[in-house]
Amino acid sequence: MHDISAEAGISVGLIYRYFENKDAVISAMADRHKKEIHEVLERAQQAPTLLESLEILFTAHCCEDAPQV
Repeated sequence: MHDISAEAGISVGLIYRYFENKDAVISAMADRHKKEIHEVLERAQQAPTLLESLEILFTAHCCEDAPQV
């Protein structure tokens, strides 16, 4: 929680005003990440060509804050 608060520039106490516990924070982060992935996959599926689908996926991966390359 200290890492999260430091990165966000807020106090740990403020995090707990919005989230009941650590599990709630992790769940919210996972939900947000899942939504972002779903949006990228949706765009890739709607692309007219395979090349454009791959470009969408590659661009989304490379533009992440910390891609696992």
